[in-house]
Amino acid sequence: MAGNWPPDTARNGLDTLDQKIRRSIRRVEDMAERVPRRTWEVAGTAFFALFLTWLALKNFIYAFAAIVTLSAGIVLLRAPILLVYALFFMVPIAWVNLLGERLRIVTFLTVIGVGFFMTQAIFKRVSLKMESLYIAIGVYVIICLLSVLNSVDVAFSLTGMKYYIISLLFGLVVIMAVRERQHLVVIIGIILGWGVVNSILAVAQSTISPVFFPAYHFNVFGMDIVESYAVGTIRRASGTFESGPRLAMFLLLPLAMALTFFFRDLFRRKVLWIFLLMVLTAGLFVSFTRIGVVLAVAYLGLYYFFEPQKARIVKTSLAMGGVAVVVLILLFFVIPSDVVGAMETRFTQEGDQVYLDRFYFLYNALMAFTEKPLLGWGVKTYTLHSWDFMQRYPVPWKSLAWDAASLNMPENVPVHNDYGRMLAETGIFSLLAFLTVYVLAFKNLFYTVKRAADPVVESLAISFILFLGVMTVYWFFHEYIMEEPFVSVMPFAFSIVLKRFADENPKPPPARILVEPAAPS
Repeated sequence: MAGNWPPDTARNGLDTLDQKIRRSIRRVEDMAERVPRRTWEVAGTAFFALFLTWLALKNFIYAFAAIVTLSAGIVLLRAPILLVYALFFMVPIAWVNLLGERLRIVTFLTVIGVGFFMTQAIFKRVSLKMESLYIAIGVYVIICLLSVLNSVDVAFSLTGMKYYIISLLFGLVVIMAVRERQHLVVIIGIILGWGVVNSILAVAQSTISPVFFPAYHFNVFGMDIVESYAVGTIRRASGTFESGPRLAMFLLLPLAMALTFFFRDLFRRKVLWIFLLMVLTAGLFVSFTRIGVVLAVAYLGLYYFFEPQKARIVKTSLAMGGVAVVVLILLFFVIPSDVVGAMETRFTQEGDQVYLDRFYFLYNALMAFTEKPLLGWGVKTYTLHSWDFMQRYPVPWKSLAWDAASLNMPENVPVHNDYGRMLAETGIFSLLAFLTVYVLAFKNLFYTVKRAADPVVESLAISFILFLGVMTVYWFFHEYIMEEPFVSVMPFAFSIVLKRFADENPKPPPARILVEPAAPS
């Protein structure tokens, strides 16, 4: 009998609404069971074929979207984790659209995945254990939405919130789908693979040709890369991304994984991890993102606290540093002279050009925050008024003439600081809520390191601690929590996933040593 329903106990018209609904569902299931299964498959296939034909006649792109939807549905029914793998493959190229400029594939697949897993959760086929981190994230999102109501441009703020909400849903899909150790291993491989690909593309772009820059600017093949992608006449590596800082942020996560797995002897492939460390470090260096390069070195210092053999990490770090210096010296003899000049300029600038401008922008944002300290100016709206703030609030410690023409600056200037941007756009409560999310994620990750018996789970938790730790500093100089939310949400989502693995397979308690009582004299 289809459906395991309890017997009806109410009679004589006294049936509850719940009993009526259950009885109706049972009748429908009984009728469906009498129809041969092949009939439903043939009817469904015929209907979908006619539907695709109709869509193709109207607009071919709609038929393509329907095929993507069907494929996602089949994948979810066969093996839901495959959709998560597809999402991780798509995150570094999230700019690929499905329906022109109206819908991105990552958004489309994420929404489908959320619908599927939430349906499973409703019917109790997959559990979603309540976490305090969910509440903290929910409070943060509510505060951001309230700031939209307070926004000086509500439509613009809603557009800005869209991909941020989608990224949180992406994190939810990851939390609900990743259930087995093998899932973690595959995702690690995807992230490391993307890191290698983007590092190679970045190095090739900066040292050989702009042809190796595949994203956004397909019309610039053959043009001089210094003119096409430069900040202050400095050549910048981008890989599949638009700018060096964005590339650096994407490379910091795979670099944390490679470093942790190398020192903890996971998968027993020393040569592989050395290769990965060299490639990822090269890609990070040619991004010319100075804080990214500094934070990559900081990984060694942070990992020192997790390494049982302290002397080992010191010796290995010195050896790796020596190899890096030799490689850099050799590179200076083979890469183009303009690239050498760009590197020398980028890493030897003095005075106001080295991040002091970021403090000017942060000061302007903090002064804008004082005007609307509770809910801010609205998500994504700061840059719309940044030039006005810069004119209204000149920095008190230096005489600056904010002249766009002389400074070669746009009139929409970002804060270059996620924390300052939160305060200006969404108010004081949003920063407090985000810091709560941040602390709870760290708590989950440290809990995993202490409790997990599986070395892969433990090592991955350490990797995310390193990544989240350096991103704390990175977000002070760049604002990618909402600009690149798919990467920013990963440590928070995986803190929940890894904590669940640690609870399911904990380390055994330490053995108690029984001491025999001394015999009475």
